[in-house]
Amino acid sequence: MRKLFKNILIFQSGEPTHFDKLHKPMRLVNLANSLIGKGHKVKVITSLFFHQEKKFRTVDQSCFYNNDQIEYNFIKSPGYKKNISITRIIDHFFLAYNLSKKLKKLKNIDLAIVGFPPIETSYVLARWCKKMKIPYIVDFKDLWPELFINNKNFFFKILIYPYYLLSSYLRNYVLMNSTHVSMISENFIQNIPHKKKIVCYLTKKKTQNQIIHINKKIKDIFLNTKKKKIIFIGNFMEDAYDFAILNKIKKYIIGSKKFEFHFFGEGPSKIKFMKILNFENIFFHGRANSHEFDFILNKSSAVFLPIKNRFDYLRSVPNKVIDAIQYKLPIFTSLKGDTEKIINKYNIGYVYSNHEDLKYKLEKFFEYEFFIKISDNYNNKDIKSEFDHDLNYRKLLDKI
Repeated sequence: MRKLFKNILIFQSGEPTHFDKLHKPMRLVNLANSLIGKGHKVKVITSLFFHQEKKFRTVDQSCFYNNDQIEYNFIKSPGYKKNISITRIIDHFFLAYNLSKKLKKLKNIDLAIVGFPPIETSYVLARWCKKMKIPYIVDFKDLWPELFINNKNFFFKILIYPYYLLSSYLRNYVLMNSTHVSMISENFIQNIPHKKKIVCYLTKKKTQNQIIHINKKIKDIFLNTKKKKIIFIGNFMEDAYDFAILNKIKKYIIGSKKFEFHFFGEGPSKIKFMKILNFENIFFHGRANSHEFDFILNKSSAVFLPIKNRFDYLRSVPNKVIDAIQYKLPIFTSLKGDTEKIINKYNIGYVYSNHEDLKYKLEKFFEYEFFIKISDNYNNKDIKSEFDHDLNYRKLLDKI
């Protein structure tokens, strides 16, 4: 007989927890909330090192959240400064070792949800689940190890090749022994049986922003000026985004009386982008907290996502695209692949091919007020159901 309420273990590394209140909730928080809403008990294991801020959390290593409904266990690792680096691999090995020690003391688990990557921790969990005869679902979010060697020089690839082979073996073990694999688009992972796949977009639950937590400067930008706002919220990384394309239409942007760009976030390439785009109608700001995130998206006219056509992005629908869809905002992006298919299918934005095409589509958008037409397109019941937060997470919950 199927057990109605279960003890569920979630392992996710690199995401905000319930204690990181000023960060946008992602899979860990949303999934845990959905599970306890269905009456399940949840244990979370995650890293003490906070990936988004590249620093260690100041919380107890074992603690509870929400009247003891969610039990948290934070495990130690050395940390790292760069997302793709040798130090991150070292961090993952320490994380996996400390996870294996933590699992020896864990009892009464009915199901595990394994966040992938890291590969090393996923493998440790998969082996433990197999030994304990516990079914597990893999929540697959990044193409690792391919991402690690992408765009690296020949000698680096030769040096790192043994790690690549090992990681590929570990990944195959994790995927093949799972009951289901959750992924962020239909084509994200190859060679997975269709019956195992769960396409579950990384949606977030829209909340009513609390005006008290919003910086006065941000409120003034969106409440006191007449120009339409085109925004970006995220980390500025040169290997992921091509903001420099705006420099090629500098004269057009400076002369605009209808719109301006506002970019929120931090990141290793922010200073470089600020120097390149140091002209009128482009503004850079610091990181937006979760309340400001809601406020900004609710007050904006469009989202600018100059995402590079990297192999992993082409096979996925990035978080920022999902955010724009959930807030019913027109999208300007350079990204092809699955993202372009969705934009064209529902007519909710523009995929530009070069700077001249971007300029043309901006002119078209503002001159003919196409933002009104695109807003109407978001009323399509198919897009509502495909990207609805509760329906997306129900796909996972139905497998539990």
